[in-house]
Amino acid sequence: MKYREHIQNRLEASQASLKKLKFWINRGGGDIKEMTHSIEECHDIIEDIKSIIEREPIAPNEQNKY
Repeated sequence: MKYREHIQNRLEASQASLKKLKFWINRGGGDIKEMTHSIEECHDIIEDIKSIIEREPIAPNEQNKY
């Protein structure tokens, strides 16, 4: 996979954002704006990862699902 390191970094960023969100929820409150921003950040990261994967060429040993 050509962009393996970039994808791993984006996944780690998503995990960090989810950990922040879990912390705020467990703390019993927190700023709703911060929580919403964390959720939106995760969605953006996931969309970025999906687009990276779509751009990757399909290897001969992979089954074409389309």
